[in-house]
Amino acid sequence: MERASLTFDISMDKLLPGLMSRYYDQHVSFALWRLPNSNSVCLAGSNEVKRMEEVSLEESPPGYIFSPFHPDQSKIFLPADELLVFEDQQLATAKSKFLDEVRSQPQEKSTCATSFYSASTANQTSADQ
Repeated sequence: MERASLTFDISMDKLLPGLMSRYYDQHVSFALWRLPNSNSVCLAGSNEVKRMEEVSLEESPPGYIFSPFHPDQSKIFLPADELLVFEDQQLATAKSKFLDEVRSQPQEKSTCATSFYSASTANQTSADQ
């Protein structure tokens, strides 16, 4: 994993909209999370999602696991092919093929969130009629 240079002042608020837009455009599945009582925010992304029956956290590669509360149901594992860690809202660790591209482009408003909002509003309006 590459360590982000401390000379770059890359905030989570400036980086996430561009990354989310790239992930959306490239059909990359992702998970964004923060553990309780922690200042670290993690973002993992991958083009491959795996269903697993059993998971060993000690033996699993880095990633995110979605697990139902019923132990007999399969789990969904999202490998961290892309992994960014933010500490106190600043990029601390990064492994991302999109990072340089997003960082070099002028900040633009993310169309990803706008697309989701527009679609959900249109569905809501048609359901109301």
